[in-house]
Amino acid sequence: MNHRTMLRSGGLRATAGLLVAGGLWLTAHGQAEWQELLSYDFGGCAAALTNIEQQALLAKPDQRPALEAKLLGVLGAGEATFPAKQYACRMLMIVSSDQSVPALAKLLTDEKLSHAARLALEALPGKAAGAALRDALGKTSGKLQIGIIGSLGAREDGKAVAALGELVGSAEANTARAAIRALGRIGNAEAANQLATHKYAKATELCWFSARLACADKLVKNGDTKPAKAIYEDVLAKAEAKQMRIGAFLGLVRLNPGSELPRVMAAFKGDDPILGQAVVPALLALSPKAVVPALVAELPALPAEKKVIALRALSAIPGTSPLGEMLSPLINDASPAVQLAAVEAAVQLGNAQTVAALVAKLAADDDVGKAAKQTLTDLQRDGIATELVKAGGAGDPKLRVTVLAILADRRDPAVLPALYALTEDKEVKVRRAATKSIGTLGGEADVAKLVGLLLAQKDSGDRDSFASATSAIAARQPVVETRAFHVIAGLAKADDEAKVLLLGVLSALGGKPACEAARGCLASTTPDVKKAAVKALAEWPDASPLEDLKNVAKTDANDINRILAMRGYIRLLADSHMKPDKRLAAYKEMFALATRPQEKRAVFAGLTDAPSLPVLQFLEGHLNDEGVKAEALAAYEKIAEELIKPKAKEAKAALERVLAATDDKNLRKRTENALKKIK
Repeated sequence: MNHRTMLRSGGLRATAGLLVAGGLWLTAHGQAEWQELLSYDFGGCAAALTNIEQQALLAKPDQRPALEAKLLGVLGAGEATFPAKQYACRMLMIVSSDQSVPALAKLLTDEKLSHAARLALEALPGKAAGAALRDALGKTSGKLQIGIIGSLGAREDGKAVAALGELVGSAEANTARAAIRALGRIGNAEAANQLATHKYAKATELCWFSARLACADKLVKNGDTKPAKAIYEDVLAKAEAKQMRIGAFLGLVRLNPGSELPRVMAAFKGDDPILGQAVVPALLALSPKAVVPALVAELPALPAEKKVIALRALSAIPGTSPLGEMLSPLINDASPAVQLAAVEAAVQLGNAQTVAALVAKLAADDDVGKAAKQTLTDLQRDGIATELVKAGGAGDPKLRVTVLAILADRRDPAVLPALYALTEDKEVKVRRAATKSIGTLGGEADVAKLVGLLLAQKDSGDRDSFASATSAIAARQPVVETRAFHVIAGLAKADDEAKVLLLGVLSALGGKPACEAARGCLASTTPDVKKAAVKALAEWPDASPLEDLKNVAKTDANDINRILAMRGYIRLLADSHMKPDKRLAAYKEMFALATRPQEKRAVFAGLTDAPSLPVLQFLEGHLNDEGVKAEALAAYEKIAEELIKPKAKEAKAALERVLAATDDKNLRKRTENALKKIK
């Protein structure tokens, strides 16, 4: 997209909204803005410039000649200011034709306007604009000439090649660089020849090599490969700069990927550090059918640093067959760098034969061990899960636990039967790791199985792990009212210890049936079961058990049960849909029942979520209560701050009361800042 297209499309999008909003229509404008433009100075007559620019951007093809004529009139007007003429050149970038070329050409030698005129010509398609720029090349010097050179390069003007070639050896380094770059942008065979035949200064050497590579790339694109190959070979042989040599090397490889394997392998095995950096992209550019066997054949005997490169290349080549047993010795190589490269490459190059070597690396507490875990998680080929199950079934318990976690991370439910078998393993950590993985992978059908195992198990720790897995699976089931079905069924036939665990599962699941089952256990004559039921209801995910908790808090003979119920009730009040006055009454009731500072503080914290004047008045009556004075003052201040707008007078009095009562620096600062908000 050239300057003209960008200005039209981008400018049109940017001003369309302004046009509609301001009611600015092309037909509504007369000549006033054009007259104003003649005396324009930077920063002035913004409206006139905006109107003219909008006319240019929105002009239809048959409207552009008239606008072009007006803009040329500005360029020719003796009274027009420099900013006005510069602006006219910018607008000509949008609406000019060959009619503008003579006027713009005259300005190419003007110290002030050359840049603006040159850009207008650069954007103008056609022979006339190019001829004007070429003609000005010999009439200018310094910055003006450098600009014109740049425009000729941007236009990829093949007719300018000879003249640009004469400037390659210019004593002025900036001019020489501009000419060299322009020839590189033009990039045809003649441009490449001009670069090759004209001497260049040492100061422009890097630019010269870069331009030659640009020519070669363009020649390749246009199908002229023979001269391109010669350029790449020449640059590779003569250039010293890293980026030039790498560019030439990769250019040769991409030019003839079917025949460059010897060159690339020589660079790979050689000691040239610059070409060594280009080996991997070069290998990837070659035919996999040729490069993979070559690398695999060399791999065992390579030095460590070359093994790393080969492994990275092989793992990046699409469709490379697994190396299988060949990869295992590399995973156990003496070099840690090779070990890490082999473990990481195993995601693409490993298979079932590689698993044992990778599992052995899990014991390492280093980058290799971390990479082995990630590779075993990501490696997806036939037989991998089977080998991992074998590894999880025997050997070092710590390693087996890690393998079982990997099986869970792979998210393959096909391994569930093997995991269930391991829940009977003699190693405690293995049993519980297997159960945890079942919790990660299991579905709805596994809830009943796990509940059955929990009921049958006698070991408390194993029972606890079954309960956690049951909770994890059941919580993932989408229908709240049915997901606790198997847990409720198990509760009915569980012993007391199992009931305690299953009640904990129910509290995580929620739902009406689960709540009713937990509520039923409040009547248990077994203290631990009743306590578990209270705790479950206190941790319920919604406000369903509020009345149950209230009743326990008011009537239960056990202090712990009352405290659990009170805490749960206070917590759930915040999620209830009670009206503010009823919620305050409920908080007051709990406060009256509280015998410890902890529960009183919880009431204060809950009250701050529902600021009102009655809440403020309640708190005011407890500002001097022993053990909770600081929390009461903090809650009182927060409520007062929330009431500044609706109840400014009362809020101010409350805040002043806080200042008088507290020595806490942070609370005083908050209070003082709040008082400043009251006018």
